[in-house]
Amino acid sequence: MAPTLTGVLIASRGYKAMFVAATILAVLGVLVMSFCRPRQRKNEKKEEVSEEQVSALG
Repeated sequence: MAPTLTGVLIASRGYKAMFVAATILAVLGVLVMSFCRPRQRKNEKKEEVSEEQVSALG
């Protein structure tokens, strides 16, 4: 859908409008992603490795 919308934007407003729109959308994307955090799984176990196990590996 982006190529079609970009073509329409260029045809109606010119190349400068396309770069302005791309910049605005990129900044908006960065702002939205800065508030996203990965979910932690409840059943995920963190295994700790002891020093003896590390030394046994070599």
